[in-house]
Amino acid sequence: MVTKFTLKKAVSGTGMSYSQAQFAVERALSPEEYPLIAAVTEQVKALSKNVGYDTEDALRVDPETGEVMEPLN
Repeated sequence: MVTKFTLKKAVSGTGMSYSQAQFAVERALSPEEYPLIAAVTEQVKALSKNVGYDTEDALRVDPETGEVMEPLN
């Protein structure tokens, strides 16, 4: 699938403006595009095996609004 990405303006409960990512299906891949994307997919899978993730530095995101929440210090 070809995915369309847009941003939607939103306001947090504290009045802070931010943008929420919106995703929509644009169209199916053409027969010519599919093998190209399949090759890139395999490359990404191989590269992602070498990527680490540090949960200490992870952003906290509200699952309902997509708003990034500031840590409580």
